[in-house]
Amino acid sequence: MNKFIQKLQNLLDEVDNNIEGIKEITTKNHNLTDIIFGNDSTVRDILKENNQLNLTKSSVGFDQWKCYQHRSVITQLYSIYEDFVEKLISIWIDNLPNIFDKYSDLGIDFQKQYILGVAKLIERLNRNKYQQLTLEELIKIPENTNVNYKLVKEVFTNHEYNLRMSELNKLLDNSGIKNSSDWLKKSHNIQNSMLM
Repeated sequence: MNKFIQKLQNLLDEVDNNIEGIKEITTKNHNLTDIIFGNDSTVRDILKENNQLNLTKSSVGFDQWKCYQHRSVITQLYSIYEDFVEKLISIWIDNLPNIFDKYSDLGIDFQKQYILGVAKLIERLNRNKYQQLTLEELIKIPENTNVNYKLVKEVFTNHEYNLRMSELNKLLDNSGIKNSSDWLKKSHNIQNSMLM
């Protein structure tokens, strides 16, 4: 199987595993909530007798508990989504030399976007997220005749805002994946997954 396709499949498998993990944790949290706030007197008596876990004492009400659980799940799902997008773009950028033999084949618009992205990333080099990058690595712009070029993928995954459709579309456009929002809106698989 093509390495590019295999990397994409591995990424999708990782997302599936992460989502399944959230489902499992959510189910266990729901069960725990039923125990703590439930009306089963037998369970409550057992918990009171074995009060090592302090499950019966709570200054937090049921509604506040559930609200926290929902927010935690939403935050984790967003984190999975953002990680997926960044890894997808990274896989795409790593694969570009297999599609375009020379850096100049990427086109002037892409090259301009790369240089602008490098400039933005230089400003952010001191952030924890980019500690592995060096200034020397960033300013090494491939020449147009360069056949064995390597692009810094963080240039394309760098973003300041949450990945709503407009920001997602911008990230994908800048990395050479054009008209992604049109495709996403028309995709039967995406539409079906939204209905689940």
